[in-house]
Amino acid sequence: DEFASVDVKGGVVRSTLNMLVSQRNIHNETGYRVGVDATLTDSVVKARFFPKNPIIGYRKWSVNDSNYVSLNYKRREMLADLQLQTDSSRVSLMSNSLDHTGKSDILLKIDNLKIEEWLKFFPFAPEVSGSLSANMGVAYDGKNIWGDGTASLKNFVYERQRVGDIDLSANLSVDPSTSSTNLKADVDLDGSKVAFAYGSLNDSTKKNPFDVSLKLDRFPLSKATPFIPGNLVWLRGYLNGDLTVTGSMSKPIYNGYVVPDSANIYVPRYGSQLRLTETKIPVDSGVVKFKDFGIVGINNRQVTVNGSVDISDMNNMTIKLGMAGSNVQFIGSTQKRYSDLFGKGFADVNCSVNGRGNFMSVNADLALRSGSNLTYVLQDNINDLG
Repeated sequence: DEFASVDVKGGVVRSTLNMLVSQRNIHNETGYRVGVDATLTDSVVKARFFPKNPIIGYRKWSVNDSNYVSLNYKRREMLADLQLQTDSSRVSLMSNSLDHTGKSDILLKIDNLKIEEWLKFFPFAPEVSGSLSANMGVAYDGKNIWGDGTASLKNFVYERQRVGDIDLSANLSVDPSTSSTNLKADVDLDGSKVAFAYGSLNDSTKKNPFDVSLKLDRFPLSKATPFIPGNLVWLRGYLNGDLTVTGSMSKPIYNGYVVPDSANIYVPRYGSQLRLTETKIPVDSGVVKFKDFGIVGINNRQVTVNGSVDISDMNNMTIKLGMAGSNVQFIGSTQKRYSDLFGKGFADVNCSVNGRGNFMSVNADLALRSGSNLTYVLQDNINDLG
């Protein structure tokens, strides 16, 4: 419905690309009409946006006549003068000269930007909404980066589930004694500080030039629930942790620990409610280690988890886990309108998970115990089966 009509006009002449994109929905309403002139000369890409009143997210905006964004990728320098605004939202991207270096700093200011309006043009983007504001200034002199700023995303909703209000504050400063860049940052969720980061990004006097500490203070697990596909699992409780990140930004090495705090896992379709024990989970050189970690059933009997997950290469993780428990009650519920399974379920569990990357081997021995009385609900229309 949103993409009943999409029209792209333009062309390429020598080193200049000119393109105008227009989109209309099934009701013949214009959702997007925005264009760009982009020119490539040597190591510089320079872009200008048009027309003067583009349409973005079904709203008419205005852009300054002299607008441009220029990127010199050889000097790693950005120059800009972009003022984009509508009745209640504004985006400003400006550059100012740094006299002592001959380079420029970048100032970004965003007021009340509705993220759902900007993402409608991307058909495979998740359904999100929220109001984004930011005020940031960053400078780079060819060796170091410094600056500070704040960003907030109010009433953030992901796939029709509210995540909340997210606030970020960050500061990058240069240590004159080492000429390195230091980071301080914190994250607030619904008004509570839940994550802190601080350390050095490029201190050549240290054994680990990249050395950042990350602390989690009662990070609410419920905030992760909207990102779990299909609304199959609900998370409750908190996560605490103290980690150091070394190595590099492209290949980080984690050390420290995380520990659940009053953490519960709900699987509503199966009437399952499990509790995680408050056992410290150490992380050693990117290897997450489980030793007698418990997943507690409804009857307070637990499945014990031992083993490791190597996250040093996130694209090729190695998993070696074993789980065992006796007479654990996994299910205990009455029928709800969304139930796939209800009743009472007790089981003995003995399983192992081993794998690397896309290959996973799972061996499981699951035996229902006496006292189990389960009913499976066929949600599909039986006439559609077969």
